[in-house]
Amino acid sequence: MSWREYTPKRIRCAGSFTPRASSTINASRRWTETASPRSSARKLDGALALHAALTAADARPDLIVLFSSGSAIMGGIGQYSYTAANLALQSFADQLARRGHRVLCIGWGAMSGGGMVDADEDVQRYLRIAGFDAIDMDDGTEYLGEALRLGVRQAAIIPVDWSKVVLAAPQLAYTARVADLIAAASEDNSAAARLRGEIIALDEAQRAAVVDYVLAEQLAEVMGVAPDSIDLSVPLPELGLDSLMAVEFGALVGKTLGVEMNSMQLGRSFSLAQAGARIAAIIVGSAGVEAVAA
Repeated sequence: MSWREYTPKRIRCAGSFTPRASSTINASRRWTETASPRSSARKLDGALALHAALTAADARPDLIVLFSSGSAIMGGIGQYSYTAANLALQSFADQLARRGHRVLCIGWGAMSGGGMVDADEDVQRYLRIAGFDAIDMDDGTEYLGEALRLGVRQAAIIPVDWSKVVLAAPQLAYTARVADLIAAASEDNSAAARLRGEIIALDEAQRAAVVDYVLAEQLAEVMGVAPDSIDLSVPLPELGLDSLMAVEFGALVGKTLGVEMNSMQLGRSFSLAQAGARIAAIIVGSAGVEAVAA
């Protein structure tokens, strides 16, 4: 039987995505996490209520399909309660399967053309920076059909650029379920390798200055200003860098220079001059380690 023949008599759709309930964006657009149990409970409560109604009516559907979110796998900055709700929904799917139901729980990525994140430009921007593309709403049924044909209990449908993901969230490189995908995407980094080689070939006194210039170019791109307007001695928060911009800046630096800024322990109020000197030293040091290993 084709998946298209599974035509439900009733469709129960529930979703709650309230970024400003689980995070507050102030005038400087910094995000502060606050709990939102009511928001996170709605998705699971809806599934439980629907199952209770079916049980009370002595109705046993041929197939139960639950829509979770990709955040249950990747997590979501400022959306921890939403992530918890989707993890709970996936656990409920496992419970239903143990009771003998045929069930599929799909963790969807962001949807364009009517998805919940369409209403929030900050969330859309973060997802683009982090390497998560949107799924066209019209393509959703095709992906659903493929998931049904696989006959699995859990599936995640998320368009991902793994080379960007590891730059925005380097901790995912140590997560077993995606580590191999990230490693494969990171193998081709020839442009960064060439630039690192050119920096190493410079005199010691020139290296930090060149890295400073590269950082200024990256920061200017993120902030939409001219590179020569960036004061290398001023701490980044004083230049107007918010937390979302910081994620984008770190990703660009990682892609350009192959250095994870999150691992440098620079603190919150560092200047580009401080970062440039540290990155230059890291590049030279890593080259020495590679030479010894070779």
